[in-house]
Amino acid sequence: MTTSLLQGLYWHDLDGIRERHAAGADLNGLDDNGCTPLTEAISGGMGYPPVVKLLLELGADPHLADGNGLTPWLACLMRRQDRVVETEYRKIRKLLEAAKADRRGEELFDLEDKAAAGDLRAVQALLDKGCPVEGAHAAPLGAALFNGHGDVAELLLQRGASVEGKGVDEHGMTLLMSAANDGLLDMVQLLVRHGADVCRAWNGPDSCQTAAWYARDAGHHEVADWLAAQHPGAERSPIPKAALNGGAKAKYLDLYRHYTQGANHGLNTEAIVKKLQRWDKDYGIHVLDVSTDRLTVQFERLPDDLGKLAKDIGKFCPDTLDSFAAMAEQKTPAPDQQALLQGLDPADKHFAYKALQRWLQTHQAVGLWWD
Repeated sequence: MTTSLLQGLYWHDLDGIRERHAAGADLNGLDDNGCTPLTEAISGGMGYPPVVKLLLELGADPHLADGNGLTPWLACLMRRQDRVVETEYRKIRKLLEAAKADRRGEELFDLEDKAAAGDLRAVQALLDKGCPVEGAHAAPLGAALFNGHGDVAELLLQRGASVEGKGVDEHGMTLLMSAANDGLLDMVQLLVRHGADVCRAWNGPDSCQTAAWYARDAGHHEVADWLAAQHPGAERSPIPKAALNGGAKAKYLDLYRHYTQGANHGLNTEAIVKKLQRWDKDYGIHVLDVSTDRLTVQFERLPDDLGKLAKDIGKFCPDTLDSFAAMAEQKTPAPDQQALLQGLDPADKHFAYKALQRWLQTHQAVGLWWD
């Protein structure tokens, strides 16, 4: 009966909640998300003070932890930084205070706030009083790291905070990966000094998404280079020497830095570079706008036989060819597309190749991407 009682929370159907309670709906039962009606009324949406008030009046337990380990008071604290719902949560706090709700565990949230503020003395005082260094719903170490407070992070690590991060086995992203993604070299170095695994990948040992990958992908190459120097396995797809210091592949350095690939078409970075090198030899190219799954190729010169080049592009990058085919299906093409399509027959089986040839003639460049 819990689910039927919860229906009133989203519609402010106070009379409906009273009726379902009178019919036997459980005030303290768990829903499919592990919430009690009270913690759902507190955590859900914008927060529902009238519903919280009614549930307490009907006898909902203000001390009971739900299936996620959150008491009503802790559920309220989870939204303490959300200024959008500040008014609602001020009202909910007053209701829970009046009900003398169990406030055990709030010190961990206080620790998280003090860590985020960089208040080393307050953090140490809380830890000395027995406050746990981390918990399922609060991450003081992360708060310190991502607000740039290395001294606080150092203390928390010394006191036993998990260097990989709490719950990392469930969500995969370690603190080191997050710090690398944000380009926080000092924090990356701090975590590694305390034993963070530079070789760990986000989705398993066969993945390339290590902390160095996240740093490289976000453009933080100093961080990625430092991580790669710590262990051979820190970067699964290292930049070849030929792409560095003006080497033979220096023109393609951004592809290696972004791990540009077309995984759905069996293309790794090296395979893409090999094709680009061939085009560079034949036509002269410049590579622009590089990301993990796309880039733009600017040609210095075009061949007399554009059909051959268009076929080569289409075979190498079917998604690019498909984009030209899709133009024919648009009811109202953009002006530049209308000019491109003028005189072409959408029913022609070579329509996409002909449109691509026109594009090359006009722009002397093409965007490649692999979805």
